[in-house]
Amino acid sequence: AADFADPAQVADLIARLGEVDVLINNVGLFGLGAFEEIDDAQWQHYFDVNVMSGVRLSRALLPGMLERGWGRIVFIGSESGVSVPADMIHYGVTKAAMIALANGLAKRTRSTAVTVNTVLGGPTYSDGVAAAIEQIAQAQGAPMDAVKDAVIGQ
Repeated sequence: AADFADPAQVADLIARLGEVDVLINNVGLFGLGAFEEIDDAQWQHYFDVNVMSGVRLSRALLPGMLERGWGRIVFIGSESGVSVPADMIHYGVTKAAMIALANGLAKRTRSTAVTVNTVLGGPTYSDGVAAAIEQIAQAQGAPMDAVKDAVIGQ
């Protein structure tokens, strides 16, 4: 386990992994918030987790994949990176950056047996999302249905 916002913890995790042939970049944060209320520290935290974790892991593991002549890097993105939600701009921007990162890496690995792809999922009402929606609703003093519609009804 590692705090993916902490470069030292990510480096320690990479050191413990050994050879990696398949990397699934699936770590991420999301939450609702008015653009004008998201401060620099929150922006930086979202960027560190949602973008830089994939940068750090891919940068560390890609050379080994290229040397071994095979590898897969998959970023789990979000349609919010293509159609940024008004109440999750900070999240959407990080997902757009992730899509751009994957696109650049795919071009970097063209003509090799290392592939880089992004999966763009839409909102899914899972147990984890339900718990997050409940937490957001409580924190914001908002009705659960309104928060659920904002998150799932994008």
